[in-house]
Amino acid sequence: MVFLDETSDANKAWKSLVEAVGSLDQVQIMQVSDTYLHAIVPTAQPPGLFNPSTFSAAASEENDNVDGSSGSRRRLLITPGLDDLEFILRPEDNLVLYRSASRTSVFVYPLTQPVSDGNANLQRLEKI
Repeated sequence: MVFLDETSDANKAWKSLVEAVGSLDQVQIMQVSDTYLHAIVPTAQPPGLFNPSTFSAAASEENDNVDGSSGSRRRLLITPGLDDLEFILRPEDNLVLYRSASRTSVFVYPLTQPVSDGNANLQRLEKI
């Protein structure tokens, strides 16, 4: 499929943008109109923070002490969040406003900054 990368017709550009967004992997378009598009995408998570076999946050008991004792520890399995992808067409200005942002952030103790998603939102917008 060929997408327009430049045109003076706002409607053609918008239709091409909607098709380009819809063609991305794991993108689910939630709302689309003549001037607004909202899609969701699973958040990119660093390796080891998400267990793909779990679809909701759950605490599990584990008996895996190094010394073999019967103690247990609790582990929280993190579910993937969602990123919002939004576009607004302003045809009077020949302009498309865009935003791609994560709904949630993951903090790992003792860090005081969120764990990076590897610039997934920026890369997604550059791909479009």
